[in-house]
Amino acid sequence: MVVPPRDRITASGWAAVALQVIGFLLISVAMFTRSWIAAESKAYGTSVDKIGLWWQCFRSYSVPKDIYHQRLFVGCRWIFDAFTTGYDDVREMLATPFFVAVQVFFTLCFML
Repeated sequence: MVVPPRDRITASGWAAVALQVIGFLLISVAMFTRSWIAAESKAYGTSVDKIGLWWQCFRSYSVPKDIYHQRLFVGCRWIFDAFTTGYDDVREMLATPFFVAVQVFFTLCFML
């Protein structure tokens, strides 16, 4: 008697399912973590604390356009924060085309 293909359970099938679940978990962690790059805690004068895919944390960060350092950014912010005055300059500085491409591809990977 021949068993239909959908009733067969093979080791390679279970391995494929396990790898898919592990891949989904790793992509989920990478998508929603707040710190992809973190500054050394003992480093003196570091103005960028952490950078994630969607969050940026600062320690007295000033935009290079602000030559008098009148506006400093402190704390963590969402990258698309529309309510902070002057944050467009920060986004322009830190969201390079490569970083935006990584955001797009990670979002597509997460959705698929």
